[in-house]
Amino acid sequence: MICRRYEILLHQVNPDAINVVCQLVDEFRNHNEYRNIALARAEIDKVVPPTGMVTMLILDADKALAPQDGADVFWRQTSNRKDRKSLFESRLDHTYLAFRQATLLCEEAADAQHFEDFC
Repeated sequence: MICRRYEILLHQVNPDAINVVCQLVDEFRNHNEYRNIALARAEIDKVVPPTGMVTMLILDADKALAPQDGADVFWRQTSNRKDRKSLFESRLDHTYLAFRQATLLCEEAADAQHFEDFC
């Protein structure tokens, strides 16, 4: 896909949803890897006790602690998995931008009301 070749995020929206378009433009302009890390740290700070925890173990345990991969389950329920697979096999590989695009694909595949339920 040409957008991936030039590292352009692509998201299909309803043309009447100008508020969604404005939100996306703002997000694309302001959200980057560093902001994502800051937001993740802020969320961790909400759940880590203030006692000064030094180490925390975080696992990506799909297929390790559960018999299935959560992303595969999602894609089987919503749409064709080729989009996701081709994304990570593209020039973007497993970069931050690729994961941002994967999120947009997920949001397209599941309507906005049910996206959080799928997650």
